Amino acid sequence: MKKITNENIPAPYTNKREVVNLLNSAVLNGENEEIKKQHIKNIKDMLGKERIFE
Repeated sequence: MKKITNENIPAPYTNKREVVNLLNSAVLNGENEEIKKQHIKNIKDMLGKERIFE
């Protein structure tokens, strides 16, 4: 979590509706097999095979 929060700017959302719309889009993306495969690859690339976080 420290890596994520340190390397990313805070979310610029100003109202709840923006957040709800973003989450709804994420749910739809979760149903797309290609997007899921890419997401898993991105996480594995970020973590590496032997990385350990404290």
